Amino acid sequence: MAIPAGTRIGGYEIVALLGAGGMGEVYRARDAKLGRDVALKVLPPALAQDSDYIARFQREAQVLASLNHPNIAAIYGLEENAIVMELVEGGDLRGPLPPDDALKIARQIAEALEAAHEKGIVHRDLKPANIKITPDGAVKVLDFGLAKTTEAARTDISNSPTLTLRSTQVGMILGTAAYMAPEQARAQSVDRRADIWAYGAVLYEILAGKPAFAGDTIADILGAVVMREPDWGALPPATPPHVVELLRRCLTKDRKQRLQAIGEARIAIDAPPKQAIAPAVPRHRRPLLWMLTTGAGFLAAGGFAFLYWSSPAPKAQPARFTISPNAIQVGGAVAVSPDGRYLAFAGSDAGGRRLYLRALDSLQSRPLAGTEDGTAPIWSPDSRSLAFVTKDNLKWISIGGEDRPQNLATVPLGRTMSGAWGVSGDILLGVAQGGILRVPARGGVPQPVTTLAPGTTAHSSPRFLPDGRHFVYVEYGARRSRVFVRDLLTGAQSQLLDAASPSVVYARGSKAGTGYVIFIRNSTLTAHRLDNGGLKLTGEPMSLGEGLVGPLSASDNGVLAYVASADQPDSQLLWVDRQGKVLNTVGPPGSYQEVQFTRDGRTAVLSLGDRTDRSRRIWTLDLERGVTSRMNPTAIANAQDYAMAVSPDSRIAYSVTTAEASGDIYIRQASGAGPQELLLRSPDMKHPNDWSHDGRFLIYDDHSPDNRQDLWVLPLGGGKPIPFLTTPADETLAQFSPDGKWIAYSSDESGRREVWVQGFTPDRVPAAGGGKWQISNAGGWMPRWRRDGNELYYLSLKDEMMAVPVKTNPAFAPGAPSVLFEKPLAKFGGYAYDVTADGSRFLVNAAGNQTASNQIMVLLNWDAGLK
Repeated sequence: MAIPAGTRIGGYEIVALLGAGGMGEVYRARDAKLGRDVALKVLPPALAQDSDYIARFQREAQVLASLNHPNIAAIYGLEENAIVMELVEGGDLRGPLPPDDALKIARQIAEALEAAHEKGIVHRDLKPANIKITPDGAVKVLDFGLAKTTEAARTDISNSPTLTLRSTQVGMILGTAAYMAPEQARAQSVDRRADIWAYGAVLYEILAGKPAFAGDTIADILGAVVMREPDWGALPPATPPHVVELLRRCLTKDRKQRLQAIGEARIAIDAPPKQAIAPAVPRHRRPLLWMLTTGAGFLAAGGFAFLYWSSPAPKAQPARFTISPNAIQVGGAVAVSPDGRYLAFAGSDAGGRRLYLRALDSLQSRPLAGTEDGTAPIWSPDSRSLAFVTKDNLKWISIGGEDRPQNLATVPLGRTMSGAWGVSGDILLGVAQGGILRVPARGGVPQPVTTLAPGTTAHSSPRFLPDGRHFVYVEYGARRSRVFVRDLLTGAQSQLLDAASPSVVYARGSKAGTGYVIFIRNSTLTAHRLDNGGLKLTGEPMSLGEGLVGPLSASDNGVLAYVASADQPDSQLLWVDRQGKVLNTVGPPGSYQEVQFTRDGRTAVLSLGDRTDRSRRIWTLDLERGVTSRMNPTAIANAQDYAMAVSPDSRIAYSVTTAEASGDIYIRQASGAGPQELLLRSPDMKHPNDWSHDGRFLIYDDHSPDNRQDLWVLPLGGGKPIPFLTTPADETLAQFSPDGKWIAYSSDESGRREVWVQGFTPDRVPAAGGGKWQISNAGGWMPRWRRDGNELYYLSLKDEMMAVPVKTNPAFAPGAPSVLFEKPLAKFGGYAYDVTADGSRFLVNAAGNQTASNQIMVLLNWDAGLK
């Protein structure tokens, strides 16, 4: 029986039934939290009661959710006995199609299968009914790996699935008759070559307009699959010969002789073979024999042979493939060596976080000893060494592994984002909320190369040009990001790009003297030619492919690499007790960022990432009813609202960023009632941190171009902002004590981020006074007070929740920190947790499974197709 419209399953409201089958019913549903429609596949009652099947089903769904490809319909998660999937609007795949159109579709299907096979996932039921064409012509492959049971009878029996719940075991059948490989039809074990067969059957059908194998009954169809050949004469005359050959290789009944990797199909479509030279030789055989009878003929023959054997090799073709480091979770950027032979990346496994090295001709990634907690790998120009950053040091290591890492310099804690190593011997470091730093490769004190201008927040992604003197870098701004090229010696610079993505790299072209700036624009990987002499972009930008990508890295010989990141990783809100025991989950997984309670503890105010435009929005969550709502659904067009502080009467102060405003602070009721009101506007980026318990003051961090982040206090009864801490250190995440006499905050003034407490005296400028105490003893941030002021909490740099007893009468006296529990939290720069008034429970934004970004994409000969 169909589920009525309006029924809620978890956080989703049923809208309409889309289809039904033995594997379950599929509904259109509304995700109210993110404001989008999704597809819900609800398991039938019989399967929903099978605990063994549910466990296997959940494990499989988790693997499938890691598939991250623009041609694969995404799985968003599990909700009760339902799978939450991307709702794909578009028509079914039908033929016949002109060969050019069919091949465009076939290529996208091949890319989808290739991405799945790289993950070890076999579709097992590829057919036109599982392939959608969106209104803009994009292919979406559905139902990856979801084994189907018997479905209701259909008119078209060639599209009727057979059955199994044990899809890969010998003796069990899975698939759809007309598209099953012979080994499937014989109930043998299957692997990715079964998908290659189905791919050939689908391509044949969209070219010929009829199935490759047909019959009056399912038995007849299976007999045709096992015994007969397709009607090759049914293919349209315009079908290219190399496509016919591709079909024959896909539909070879002996899987050992079949196409062995779907990537070969993609390559065959992209690079059809040129007309062979060999057939021309027989036509010249007799003239050549005649010429050999004379001296002139001998010379002519020699000339012919020279021209033939010295003709240039075929032009290199672009190629793309993925690397999945198995159990290693990739974190951050990947760096390809200048010689194009190796990849270096930061990753973590059961042994912890470290740097890994992967040769492109190897199937294994090996850890580099001594690189524990290392990030931001930077290759030396000779591809023999790596520089990298730990929590407080820039280090150097030989990739041969014979030496332990050596310290080169002390760097700001946790602030290095990227770097470059030039042929001149300089290493450049891009740091968060700071300019570019320069460190000699032999070691030394970092020296600033660039400084932040008003309205900018960071300089990042430095990349040297071949001369080792000029480099490109990205300037982050509140209103926009820009790319510059700069002279390291003179400081002269010029702008190259406006509003470009932070992911930017300079790459040499295959032709001598050519170079390109490669960046991401509108989710498209784009290359723009750079005149290395004039230091100007020339020509028009050219696409290298679509799909969201992460930080880029390029070799000197045509290799481009990046970590795939089509989605922000999910996190999960959890209630935990003081021992870290999970009491229950709150809402579905999502891209949660900041978490804060209203003073009555009934509502959580959340900053939530929006997958559709990669922005941030403020939502409120009723903790008793589980109802979420967006605070500013239509407040300012194209605006982001985030970074909030909650007043005693449940108003929210928050930052708003638009193309015209850099983090101005607004106020609105948490309920969303009434208009939002501008509270503070200034040129710098600003983020509210906390609202005093008496409602009189708001403390916020100000991104000063001179001092990075400073702390300011705004009197809410009127008056100008007054400084609390304005130092060269980075101060942020400040919290008023319940009595309003103290402010806890995070600062890196000691060279490592720690938690401090300082007295608050609002009648003086600056307002800091009355003593100062360091609270954390081994690094910490995100301080929170208990409601009675007798305990202070913070997160250590090891993801430990710490508690510190505090006495305030007759004087402030902090106790020793102790560990409550360890819990990796999702970190976005703001508060990833809050604590109840009595300190007994914590609502934490727990870091989720980030396997969606566990693929490294590699492009070879990336500029071969550019004009």
